[in-house]
Amino acid sequence: MPNELPDEGALREVFEETGIEAKIIDSSPDLELFGDQERKLPAPFFMLHELIPANNKDVEHMHVDFVYLMESDESDVTIQLEEVSAVRWMKKEEILACDTFDSVKNICTQILV
Repeated sequence: MPNELPDEGALREVFEETGIEAKIIDSSPDLELFGDQERKLPAPFFMLHELIPANNKDVEHMHVDFVYLMESDESDVTIQLEEVSAVRWMKKEEILACDTFDSVKNICTQILV
């Protein structure tokens, strides 16, 4: 979205893909800046620089991912099939057993008990 900040985009994507209204967990100091002129952005838990290989739709390129930790009181997931093919809550052991990126497994190992 035009002029969308990284934290706003992350929250929008979670809602679009799952129907869940989430809140970013921000452990950085609160500067009490909330105005239009300057405001504090929530700090990502992790930033990842990754090479995306070429495929039949795109050339090889780099991504910089901002990974946020989020929480929500909602437990019901509403899958938006035009966005994703499957969404569900998983335990740490299930995530570690998935065929997924090493970064996903490493982050989950750090944050899930």
